[in-house]
Amino acid sequence: MVSIGTSLPELAVGIDAARGGSPALAVGNIVGANLVNLLFILGLAALPVPVAFERRSLRFDVPAMVVALVIYELGRDGVLGPADGILLMLGGVVYTAGILHADRRDPDAVAAGPREGRPNGRPPSFASSSSS
Repeated sequence: MVSIGTSLPELAVGIDAARGGSPALAVGNIVGANLVNLLFILGLAALPVPVAFERRSLRFDVPAMVVALVIYELGRDGVLGPADGILLMLGGVVYTAGILHADRRDPDAVAAGPREGRPNGRPPSFASSSSS
């Protein structure tokens, strides 16, 4: 949900750029934002402490990122047309459905952070705390 919300500004810029006759700006905005998020932000986050991830990420997310290279193949002719857009949107829907399906199969795999010191691996509940 967060990734969709943070991508909406890129979508707005991309649509505006494509309608305004600047398709290179649209593609550059999307690709650039994702590369910065993936490489720079992840690298910056890993500087102070190691970034832990689950093995499920190796089996699902990393292959999905490699498949995302299909954008390169679609764009080799210099045009992303309506058929390409439909294919990319379907890819996004399939990926999102895959994540939701995997999380429903294993709800305990979703963690809000390190599990040490938390009962049942869940984050602390502030609503249930009482002041004496």
